[in-house]
Amino acid sequence: SDPVMGMHRPLFSICFPSLSLTASQLQEIKQGFRLKNKMTRMDSFNNTKDLQAILETTLFIDYFKLGLTRNWEPFTEPFKCLIMYETSASRGKGITFDADCPLHLNITSALIETIDDAIKTFDLFRSSITGADRPVLLARKSSLGPETVKSVSVDDQGHKITVIHS
Repeated sequence: SDPVMGMHRPLFSICFPSLSLTASQLQEIKQGFRLKNKMTRMDSFNNTKDLQAILETTLFIDYFKLGLTRNWEPFTEPFKCLIMYETSASRGKGITFDADCPLHLNITSALIETIDDAIKTFDLFRSSITGADRPVLLARKSSLGPETVKSVSVDDQGHKITVIHS
């Protein structure tokens, strides 16, 4: 967080390298009947309430790692899945979820530190807007250094100044 510009650091990046959404109206087919080994007719009809929607996507999520080497790290590996919603007068409603690969979540100490720092930054930002006095934040490990203390002062004209002690 910057005392002048405020919160401007990226946290997460959600990427959809492929995304396909398909919606279609289902057709019900009535079977004809046989007379003397001949099919009399095949009827099909549309029911406007019968619907099938399919979402097929690949997604991955990266987070911005803090510390000395600030860079993007994977939170999830690329994950491909298919979600299908169907409503039919004859078969009812349902949602189907299918994935061809396992979902891998990378939960590391760097991720926890990033989330912790974001929560503290948002709390500091919120308290600066609402004017609520907050205690000085002590951090054992921070993106600003190994041990830091942040304090906020207000001058006579109401300007807030953030000082970081390391």
